[in-house]
Amino acid sequence: MNTMFGLLVGTILFAAVVLQAQQKFSTAGARIAYAQKNMIVGLHSDNPGVVESTMMIVAKMKMIYLFVKIPVILSVIDSIATAHTSASLRYKAFLVANICADPAWFAQKHILETSETDLFYNSAAKHLQHKMLGMYSL
Repeated sequence: MNTMFGLLVGTILFAAVVLQAQQKFSTAGARIAYAQKNMIVGLHSDNPGVVESTMMIVAKMKMIYLFVKIPVILSVIDSIATAHTSASLRYKAFLVANICADPAWFAQKHILETSETDLFYNSAAKHLQHKMLGMYSL
């Protein structure tokens, strides 16, 4: 009888854990989808500061959530990198595109913890320069 009771309690607890994990995942998935919609709006802004900040957030999201798929956002970033009227935004979009192509390599503590956009882009540019010149091993 005690074995059956223990088995029943164990099964109920396991089902509760699985259900909680499914709810948490779907909530996180919904949050990421909502964030992606807002990022697309930010990338289309007429305010260069909003575009810079949004691209920084995209890069950080990709470094933290390595496996999140963001093809629409990357398409917008690629169009900024190739066709935007501001050379500064084109360069920063180029940096973000490189970060999104290899987010694990860029996910350094000093880059992730930076909240100031200029410092973020400077750190990312230095990191990319070292990568291009072979100063870091892959």
